[in-house]
Amino acid sequence: MRLIGKLERLERRKEREAMTAAGIVWTQDEERLEVELAPGEHLAVDVEILEAATEANPAQWRTRERATRDPRDFGKVTQNGREVGRVARVRGSLIELALTAA
Repeated sequence: MRLIGKLERLERRKEREAMTAAGIVWTQDEERLEVELAPGEHLAVDVEILEAATEANPAQWRTRERATRDPRDFGKVTQNGREVGRVARVRGSLIELALTAA
């Protein structure tokens, strides 16, 4: 039992170390969920990176809300259909991302 607990803590630490703060995204291109949440559910916001930022243009993003029961699930970040990170926190229109280190 103690070994399993240690392994779980090591896995969580490894996951935290593999995440790098990427910044804060603010977008108006969004798909909002227009349903009533069931007890125990909250909104997660999935972020799709449509186009990376260049010197001349800012990044292009799309957000989609979805209901989830997982208290640690705030959303995922995808680019070209591949998961590249997670949503760390949502505050109104501000979405804090953590991209997976390559």
